[in-house]
Amino acid sequence: MKNSPILNAAYFVINASSYIFPPDYRNNVSADYLNGLLKLIDKKIGSKILSKLGREKVIIFQINQINNKVNYLGFFIKEGNIVEFGETLLLDQIEYIQPLVVRRADREYLLTRTACSNTDFKKKILVIGCGSIGGYLINELVKEGFSNLTIVDDDCLCNENIFRHLLGLEYVSQKKCFALKKYLTNNIPDIHIEAIDKKIEDILLFNEIDLKEFDLIFSATGNHNVNRWLNKYINENRILTPAIYLWNEVYGIGNHVAYFKYNYQGCYDCLFDRNEDNGELYDRSSYCKDGQKISLNVHGCDKSFIPYGNTVSLKTVTMCMDIVEEVLNNEIRENFILSAKGNDNYFKKQGLKVSKRYENQVEKYKRIIGKHLINTSCEVCYGNK
Repeated sequence: MKNSPILNAAYFVINASSYIFPPDYRNNVSADYLNGLLKLIDKKIGSKILSKLGREKVIIFQINQINNKVNYLGFFIKEGNIVEFGETLLLDQIEYIQPLVVRRADREYLLTRTACSNTDFKKKILVIGCGSIGGYLINELVKEGFSNLTIVDDDCLCNENIFRHLLGLEYVSQKKCFALKKYLTNNIPDIHIEAIDKKIEDILLFNEIDLKEFDLIFSATGNHNVNRWLNKYINENRILTPAIYLWNEVYGIGNHVAYFKYNYQGCYDCLFDRNEDNGELYDRSSYCKDGQKISLNVHGCDKSFIPYGNTVSLKTVTMCMDIVEEVLNNEIRENFILSAKGNDNYFKKQGLKVSKRYENQVEKYKRIIGKHLINTSCEVCYGNK
């Protein structure tokens, strides 16, 4: 931060040539101590800034010590005239000096406390879907340090959403994307979020955004139809931006995160195939046997939903953030799907059946990579490989 006036306060930066120690706060702070600090400030700059302050003012000093450590000293000062003494600046006739505790809340400082403080936070991120998974994902991306996000969702937050969403009653009836933007910008410093309350298909077809401008794309809609459309669009337009898809399975039986990049083997559509008996499309990665009805509605409400709890979305987002770290460290060289096998007790109590994949998987977490994912009947990517 540069030397500057802030409201009725001044902020000065001192590059110390020897150690500057704080005053003994057990005793009254003397005018001599304060003036000793002001002597280290350029007289012209100090006079210009202090002259703008009133009778009651705050002065904060950032001390860049000779050992590269930074300390902060703050004082509340009542009265005091500016006096030029040779090449220095002093305050005379001070009525009262009160030392202040200075705590930093700027983005740069706060991010030093995170595990990924060296991340390139200027990366441009697109998140499609601001529901249960998307809300937690956007929150975690922002807290990871990413500051430039575009979030897309045309839906409103409803009462029935709040027990598995980041947001609560305060935001009911608001568009989810706008509500998330408001919530996060009010609580996290120096972030830029562009919220778009439209369907991603319409946004791309009308060229309102260009996927090539983003460094990372997330689809948290949990909707296979939307994801397949997005995957086809990416492949047809040869977009090299990696896309990460996140979705939950019914009653917490599983969590999935899939990473796909255009020039790697396999794509999102490779996860699907046709049933030999009836020709219907089914998800090969699912832990739920195909052909079952799993969506519910509440008391005859028109809105159907897939039943799963709040912690299921949190688990999926946690899996995703581990993959984001791999992306940031340039560790990913092939497409893959990472799946977490959940408990099937409650699932089976609902009269549902698990898939062969669930039965055959021994590990709790299983990653299937591109060469084992690729589907020779995939109409989107196989002919391009």
